[in-house]
Amino acid sequence: MKDNGAYEPILGDNVYKPDCERTINSSDDHQSQLALSKQEKEKERTLRLVYYAMLVDVISLSILMSSLWPFLKRIDPTVTESYLGWINGSYSLAQVIAAIIFGHWCDKRPSIEPLLLSPLLIIIGSCLYSYGELFG
Repeated sequence: MKDNGAYEPILGDNVYKPDCERTINSSDDHQSQLALSKQEKEKERTLRLVYYAMLVDVISLSILMSSLWPFLKRIDPTVTESYLGWINGSYSLAQVIAAIIFGHWCDKRPSIEPLLLSPLLIIIGSCLYSYGELFG
């Protein structure tokens, strides 16, 4: 706050303004606006890919977890609830480890590679899960 009581933004003058409020004063500003627009589009594309991967993960998790207990009981009628708890815990631990590995991979390589591989791994895991009764 200034002494005269006028409001000063916390982030200063570098606050995001919608396109309708932006003004272009020179050709340099126009070039920077185009570069900013490309960056914003790339960020939006990346976020959409991340949201897609999260959606696929949540859908597979909801299908898996809702059918896991009846599936375990069919494979082994003597299975206990504590065993189900260990399976759920190991799933969460494996997800943490995989997130670290995939995050490191995204930092070193183009992020599209892990985002294309993760749905493929989910499909393979779902197929193995559906045929698990044959192996048990």
